[in-house]
Amino acid sequence: MVQKALNVKELVQQSWQPATLENICNDHQYTVEIMSLDPLIIYINGFLSQGETEYLVKSSTEYTGRRSNGDGQTSNAPKSYKVSKNDSIMLCVGQRALDFLGFLEHDDFEEPWFVRYEPGQKFGLHVESAEAPYTDEDGSLYNKLATFFVYLEADCSGGETYFPFLPSVPSDANGNKFSRTASGKGLVFRPIRGNAVFWLNNHPNGTVHESTAHMGLPITEGKKIGMNIFTKQRWVAQ
Repeated sequence: MVQKALNVKELVQQSWQPATLENICNDHQYTVEIMSLDPLIIYINGFLSQGETEYLVKSSTEYTGRRSNGDGQTSNAPKSYKVSKNDSIMLCVGQRALDFLGFLEHDDFEEPWFVRYEPGQKFGLHVESAEAPYTDEDGSLYNKLATFFVYLEADCSGGETYFPFLPSVPSDANGNKFSRTASGKGLVFRPIRGNAVFWLNNHPNGTVHESTAHMGLPITEGKKIGMNIFTKQRWVAQ
């Protein structure tokens, strides 16, 4: 019996590996569609797994930490919650976002924001980047290289993400994922759970790409929960 216990112990020791993102995170697969080259905008089908989505929806419902009433442009803006990126699931999702950037020069990602929309709420026209740098916790300066807007909950009517200064999708585009305005102008994404929209915020020289200006259209019924992941790029003075 003692010898058997020792053998089991040796087996456990041999099979044990340190906990790293590589052996904690699942090998998740997704597909992409290029929507615009200038600015670069990519639609990501299945950026989150079903389990990740359900976990993050629950987290966004329970979280009662720091919050903002939105962009300050409208009185009916949604509540925004800044959450820790040190959660194991969030670390996996954040690493997936960083891996998506490939060889683009980048550092880390900000703590993500959950944005919860109720009927009548919208988010006004804005860009994510800025001409002046942001200051990190360690005092270093950075800009927001890229944005991932991930749909966590999409049980709603309305609530599209709208880029008014970009060409619309063609008339035969997938109507479940994309929409067209009455004028036929602007790029419009319908919220679908687990999917995401990615875009680069700046020109190659680091200045803000104004054509990335976008807004969250009003929810007419139901609810929408989105998650913003902003990736960082070290600030270089122009």
